[in-house]
Amino acid sequence: MKRPYLILTGLLAFVFLYLLVNDVMPGYSAAIHMYFSLRKRTESLIDPEALPAERANLITERDTLSRDILASRGRYNQSEIGVIQCVTDNARRNHVLIRSFSPGLKRIMGHSSRFDFEISLKAPFPGLCSMISGLENSAMPFRIEKLQVISNPIGEPVLEATLKATAVLYHGFGQKEH
Repeated sequence: MKRPYLILTGLLAFVFLYLLVNDVMPGYSAAIHMYFSLRKRTESLIDPEALPAERANLITERDTLSRDILASRGRYNQSEIGVIQCVTDNARRNHVLIRSFSPGLKRIMGHSSRFDFEISLKAPFPGLCSMISGLENSAMPFRIEKLQVISNPIGEPVLEATLKATAVLYHGFGQKEH
């Protein structure tokens, strides 16, 4: 007589565990996940009374970053003319002859713009390398898109090169918000 009760107790324990694992635990896990998600969202909310102070902090941080960008621009104006001045100064310093400068597109994107250009150069190899390095490390950010170098077959140490590049220009920084 004890044996049927043991089987029944075992069967009930199995059904209990089956229901616990398949029905109760997934719901409990989902509830725990939702609780922590809601808690994380609640912690990320800003008190409405703290918004003016937070806004003032963000404006101060923006002004600091703007001053840093303005200081890092160097002595060149953030315009197409500034790009030309930077390129010609670099060429002069490295004894590179600029044969032509062809401006390309200017794409404005928020507080910055991208100015494409192409230059044709004539220089000895070390001067050409120094100029490219000077452009890449100047205060005005340049990205060299393409460099085509043609050697002179006669054996002269002067190379002809065509350089396609993009300059990133920053503008609109340092202005107070209204």
